Amino acid sequence: MSNKRVDFGNLGGFPLTQDLLSYMQSSYRDAISGMAKVCGNNVIISGMEDNGTSFSDGWIVLDGELLPFVGGPKQSTFIIVDENSNEAFADGISRTVYFTRYARFGSGGRPISDLFRLSTIGALQSNLTELNSNLTALNNNYGLHAANKNNPHGVTKQQVGLGNIPNAISDDPTLNDSNVLATTKATAKASKIVRMDSVDITGIVNQSTDKDIPITIPNGPVYGRYLVAGSLRSYSNNFDNDNDVFWMVRGLGPYNFVLCTRKMANNYVYLMFDYAIILF
Repeated sequence: MSNKRVDFGNLGGFPLTQDLLSYMQSSYRDAISGMAKVCGNNVIISGMEDNGTSFSDGWIVLDGELLPFVGGPKQSTFIIVDENSNEAFADGISRTVYFTRYARFGSGGRPISDLFRLSTIGALQSNLTELNSNLTALNNNYGLHAANKNNPHGVTKQQVGLGNIPNAISDDPTLNDSNVLATTKATAKASKIVRMDSVDITGIVNQSTDKDIPITIPNGPVYGRYLVAGSLRSYSNNFDNDNDVFWMVRGLGPYNFVLCTRKMANNYVYLMFDYAIILF
């Protein structure tokens, strides 16, 4: 049922006026315009079959307007034609009352390639079903692929920019091979912490400004070259006093080394010396 209709079932001489005819015309024009907008824009609704050298008649929606397309010899552009005609009225005056508007091939118009054919609802439903099926399969395949940790594409180290890195197994701590980056022997030796300890140096440091403090290495001798990595740790409530001490080491021997301290202010300090001995 249209949103506008006329009930002609009443008797008594229905008044057939111009207003009535205009009302009837607007009822279908408005409905057609609304349906045309649903189809989109610049679309072929029906017809316009390409016969090789010509197009058949059809219907298009152009800029929201439903128009017939008059077929003919094929050209690259089409135009919109407005044809108007008159009718003689009872008062003897001829007035323009018939307006015909359609599209056809013509020079200087819009490219025919601007129009695309609208699929039927059945075809759209079929395509949508196929698309949903493909998406489901793609999602399943992606899940399987993401879970595959066995290099399913057979990617090589050259393909990821690692072609210059040798294939080397470096689980032997005695290995000293230039084909192994940062040789395991050097790595193991450089990172070998052999001793760690903490010494309370409070009483000695507070005896004078400069003190040499012998530190005995625990758990037996250390042979080879080593370094002492350490820090002074405050254990008082007055950090301002404890931060005035500098230190260094000398006399690195297998059984002991000397911790040299210098106190820069006449403050009583509370310090621990935490250190690690690292072979290199």
